[in-house]
Amino acid sequence: MDRSAPDTTASLDDWLHWIEATHPNEIEMGLSRAADVASRASLGEISIPIITVAGTNGKGSTVAMLAAIYQAAGFTTGAYTSPHIIDFNERVVVGGKAVVDATLVAAFASIEAHRGDTALTYFEFSTLAAMRVFVDASVDVILLEVGLGGRLDTTNVWDTDCAIVTSIAIDHESWLGSDRQSIGLEKIGIGRRDVPLIMADQDPPRLVIEAAQASGMLVQRVSAESERRALSLSLPGSHQQTNAHAALMAVASLHDRLPVKLEVAIQAAAAVQVPGRFEQRNRQGVSVVLDVAHNPAAAASVVEAFNERFSGAPVVMIFGALNDKDISKVVSTLNSLVQHWHCVQLDGSRATPVNELCSLIETVGGSTTAHAQMAEAWSSASEEVLAYNSSHPSTEAVVLVAGSFLTLTALHEHWQNVSRIT
Repeated sequence: MDRSAPDTTASLDDWLHWIEATHPNEIEMGLSRAADVASRASLGEISIPIITVAGTNGKGSTVAMLAAIYQAAGFTTGAYTSPHIIDFNERVVVGGKAVVDATLVAAFASIEAHRGDTALTYFEFSTLAAMRVFVDASVDVILLEVGLGGRLDTTNVWDTDCAIVTSIAIDHESWLGSDRQSIGLEKIGIGRRDVPLIMADQDPPRLVIEAAQASGMLVQRVSAESERRALSLSLPGSHQQTNAHAALMAVASLHDRLPVKLEVAIQAAAAVQVPGRFEQRNRQGVSVVLDVAHNPAAAASVVEAFNERFSGAPVVMIFGALNDKDISKVVSTLNSLVQHWHCVQLDGSRATPVNELCSLIETVGGSTTAHAQMAEAWSSASEEVLAYNSSHPSTEAVVLVAGSFLTLTALHEHWQNVSRIT
């Protein structure tokens, strides 16, 4: 392993490339490595209130709602999420603003100074650096989005003051198990005895709830849709209603330490919009929806949201996906929406070959075009939508971009390149 770390004069990109190269595995579950380094860096015991959010889907939206609520109430938040779409800085946000490169570089350098011979993964290094930033900034509350699972995720190094499990669905099977019970047991691992565990999933496996209660967690269930107040949210779909109620319950559970008026919390949650979660844009006269939708449950949520916001609108898809996802089920779920699929080849060893994507889609009756690059996919999809709209003035077609965070990243990079050229 290369021991020559960058110094504080190096760029953030230099640090990120070096961190990626210092550990042979992208993912290595476990808490001991990060816990050891946290202790040496005086980050082992943190007195700032922490809310930890796990779940197959909905984590990022729930963290965004929590951050908006606490900021509206006058508290300084430290929010850690992953992955990012455009810039790494998106992962570490203080007071609603992504921290600047120099702050992240200083945090990485601090963690490296205490790392010793302990090999850290990219996520472990990043999580420790985020906590360094939050402690140094003296934030009022820390909001942690679990990266993978919960029990063995680096965010679980720190005892939470309130745990949220947004949803339990099949994803990351090689790491978490192939059934909802196994996955749910991993996710409730973020909980602690005598601490609230808010279960937002509307149909959690019975043994998961029993295990949480047996461990002394203070389990609270988000009420069924028919039993709760309907909130007026910017984010569409019943799943976002559930996420919002979970966020409100978490805020209520910490009211003694972080008091927030209910009306302030509801208004703040209602206004939240989240990049890559049914994110609506208009680009060159084309209506675009960006949604990661990288597993079947997320795809089902997109279908629900489209039926709520764009009922009957023709959909042209730009789709790229990774090979460790259940692409067949994602495709079969989304195909009911899509008039034509523009499949794109993503970069990286985990990217599914574009011809394989097209074959999977065609098996469920989808119409496809393969593209080697995002520039081609965007050009073709936007031209198709504009042509449709010109001949159908009473309806407006929409471009949906989905399948992976990397799909959205590739489109943003293309848009940025075009802006620079023009």
